[in-house]
Formats: sequence, structure tokens, C-alpha cells
Amino acid sequence: MKDILQRELDGEVIRTDDPEYEKISGTIRETMRLASVFNARAPFDEDNRELLAQIFGKTLDESSSILPPFYIDYGKNVTIGDNSIIAAGAVVTKDVPPNCIVAGVPAKKIKNLDNLQEEKI
Repeated sequence: MKDILQRELDGEVIRTDDPEYEKISGTIRETMRLASVFNARAPFDEDNRELLAQIFGKTLDESSSILPPFYIDYGKNVTIGDNSIIAAGAVVTKDVPPNCIVAGVPAKKIKNLDNLQEEKI
């Protein structure tokens, strides 16, 4: 039998009475605690990248930026493609492809950036 975290990543519905549920709820509590610490810091605090690495379970690319307030409950099951933008308030529940802008609840692609020419302001 697969571990509950892998089952969740595979899209299986997880019930709160699952014998392994504490693994997920513990991960959610710790992720939300780390997000609270992140949100209490100055936006460009030098330790923010390390904190985000703990949240995501991997190092954030140097070209990426995340500014507070930042809300997350799990953090380890969605990837965001290179050069993509997540609109403020968006709820990302699925992987975000490269070179796009997503917005909304749940987040949906609203613009493709692949062939975008520089627009004049």
C-alpha cells in the first residue's frame, strides 16, 4: 500500500479517519506555521529563501520571488513553471505551466507569455 502522502499526490481522496491522516494534518500545520513566520518577516529578509525551501521541500530558483502575505497549506504537490506569474489571491491547486499568468479561485491560465511582445505603456 502507498504512503498517504503519495496517495494524496496521486489525487486519491483522503478521509480524515484514514489511519495515516496525522501525517497530512501534521504537514499542513507545520507548513502553515512556516508561512506565518515568512509573513511576519520583512519582504526581502535574507532568510526568506531558506524558509521557502522548507515549505516547498526544495530550493526556490533565484529568479523567483514570493512576497508576503503568502498563504499555503501543504506546499509540496504543485509546481510552478519558469517565467510564470501567479496573481494575488489566486488559489493554485494544479501545476502551472511555464510562461503564463494564472489567476482566480481556483487558478486558471489567463494569458500565455510565450509569444508576448513588449507592450508600450
